[in-house]
Amino acid sequence: MERKIKKINLRLIKTGKYFKNNNKNIVPFHAWEITIFLALLGYFYPNKRAILFSAAVAHGLYLIQDHIPIEFAFLAIYLCLD
Repeated sequence: MERKIKKINLRLIKTGKYFKNNNKNIVPFHAWEITIFLALLGYFYPNKRAILFSAAVAHGLYLIQDHIPIEFAFLAIYLCLD
């Protein structure tokens, strides 16, 4: 039985062994951070507010709809590191 790797090691991430040994997938910029980023951009750029807030709401609704069939927690975090 292979031992679990707890620390993040870039060499192991490049080869894929980190994910295999820890049963984890890291998908950066795939969750709520995009929604929050779009909403913040809308706040700081008033001339683009309507389109940025619309994109933030659309992305947030997509994430909610995406969580329902796979029974994730409502605010599940895709990037989980120990």
